[in-house]
Amino acid sequence: MSKSKKLISKDGNTLLFDAEKCLGCGLCVDICNDIRGAIRLIYPTQILDKIKIKHDDKQCGACGWCAINCPFGALEFRINGDKVEVVDTYVPEAAIQREVNVRLETCMCCKQCEAVCPRGAIKVSGKIRVTSNECTHCGFCKNSCPTRAISFVEKKVEIDADSCIRCGVCELSCPIGLIKMSCLDCLLCLGNTFHAEKKSNLQVDGIVNIDKDKCIYCGLCELNCPTQSIQVTKPFKGHISIKKANCPNDCTTCIDSCPCGAIEKRENVTVINKDACIYCGTCHRVCPSKAMDFERDEVAMVDSNGDLIWYIKH
Repeated sequence: MSKSKKLISKDGNTLLFDAEKCLGCGLCVDICNDIRGAIRLIYPTQILDKIKIKHDDKQCGACGWCAINCPFGALEFRINGDKVEVVDTYVPEAAIQREVNVRLETCMCCKQCEAVCPRGAIKVSGKIRVTSNECTHCGFCKNSCPTRAISFVEKKVEIDADSCIRCGVCELSCPIGLIKMSCLDCLLCLGNTFHAEKKSNLQVDGIVNIDKDKCIYCGLCELNCPTQSIQVTKPFKGHISIKKANCPNDCTTCIDSCPCGAIEKRENVTVINKDACIYCGTCHRVCPSKAMDFERDEVAMVDSNGDLIWYIKH
């Protein structure tokens, strides 16, 4: 369990820092530079080391602006011991926006989002029911299920999404072909077919819990959802590229440090999955050969009316 470090406590206002959650995006530094210049980040020289924060108590006014706008919850602001999300008297009329929305009416509890989340922030649960009246209650599906995920509720087949591993044994064992389940690999290519079957023959009551303390809004869940039931608002936009002439083939520093697994080696060449990149800038800061060309151009903000706006960096 991570522990937060107290940076300052002034007039009942307290600022805390959790190195376990810090991804090194540097937004706190940018924000504070416009106000007091009290924060500086120190990046590790070893891959497994944590990012450290250097804080100037004399310059800091304990306003909480840095913490309220930290996209990953590494900075925490408290007033008289109570955690604060937004305080109108302390911050401008806009705050950093980052969000994950799940459309449960189209979710089929396939758990693909849970499987690809690099931070283990997603937990899918729920029930899948076979609604067809043609079921003869033979019990073949229930008896063949290796995880005992199937039961009969009010004479209907009910599949526990928590226990189901999408092995497809129930589908194979059903003598009249009422159950249409697929493995995770097949869902990526047969998602639309499965979804059509689900509408006519299956009732899915799913719950998708997202731990916002762990979520880094990388969008991998959205990219891998076969029914497009997830929408992610990333906190940043920007551009990033690799200067291949400067990038050594045997170096994996950026790959090891990327919090969302957006960088990999392909045929001994370092490549970036820009769809998964959150433009935190960690790779740029830790690259020993300065091979990363990185710029964060826009920051997602929500105004006082709750509308999403993009602050463009000039």
